[in-house]
Amino acid sequence: MKRFFRAAVSLFLAMVLLAGYAAVPAAPNTAQAASKKPSVYIVTWDNRKINSGKAFASSDNGQLYTAPLTIYYANNVTYVRVRLVNNKNKVVNGQDQGWTVYGSGSLSWSCSIPAWSPTGNYKVVVDAYQGKKATSFSFSWKVTQYVHTARPGAAMQRSFDYLKSMLPQGKYWNHGTKKVQTVRLSNGVTTTISSGPCNAWSHKGENCRSSSATCNSNSRGYQCHGFAMMLAEYVWGKMPPWSSQVDDINAVYTLAPGDVVRYLNDKHTFFVLKVEKNKVYFADCNWGQTCRIRWNGSISVSELKKTFTYVFKYDKR
Repeated sequence: MKRFFRAAVSLFLAMVLLAGYAAVPAAPNTAQAASKKPSVYIVTWDNRKINSGKAFASSDNGQLYTAPLTIYYANNVTYVRVRLVNNKNKVVNGQDQGWTVYGSGSLSWSCSIPAWSPTGNYKVVVDAYQGKKATSFSFSWKVTQYVHTARPGAAMQRSFDYLKSMLPQGKYWNHGTKKVQTVRLSNGVTTTISSGPCNAWSHKGENCRSSSATCNSNSRGYQCHGFAMMLAEYVWGKMPPWSSQVDDINAVYTLAPGDVVRYLNDKHTFFVLKVEKNKVYFADCNWGQTCRIRWNGSISVSELKKTFTYVFKYDKR
């Protein structure tokens, strides 16, 4: 009986030990664990999750565009690197940053595409490292061509119409030639126009200040420059102050009615009437070096940029 009892107890203990051994999980395969991709996902400022390889944002090259991101990570990520690159995989404006991290968590990063950056596809690239091994995620950011439009308000358009009636298309802004007319503008400025071209122009080295010259001038310039400034004085209510002058070439992308633009490498000036889809429409005189007035001049922004000198900005008056 004792032998039977001892045998039963031994069998029971053996079964318990065997069951306990089966319940212990097998040791993880270290190589397999290390090869598992880290868990990383990115959320935009508006709480929208971005999937790798998908569109992240788009903007035009007429604005400075900034976008904050939140990057969540787990699975033993040790280092996170984020960068903004162009279509040649070059980092844009030094926007390349990295963080050493421990365990799961999150971090924030703000990236920006500067105004007037080249059009095309940019990418936000996120590299999540486990030791030396990295898993990369990327999101596209498309920059489109900026299309600028600026039209005059009703009051300004009435000023344009008045000036056009007083200084008509095809007349010449000069004196001393045939059919000279004295013009008195409603702001008190007196000038002259005629039916014939002038006999001197400063662009060819002739002196417009000479008593024999028939071209017109005012306190701020001769011929094209003086004419544009005269229009600006009427619309602005005063001569453009020097503080309104902007030399930055990117000012061509934000031209507006009332602006006075100097271009052709400091050889010609015009007065902006409107901007339609990156094309500037303007009034000027002396195009062709004859003092002739025109109200239908036009030039593309891209062409203007090639020889832009400066602009007196109406909004800085």
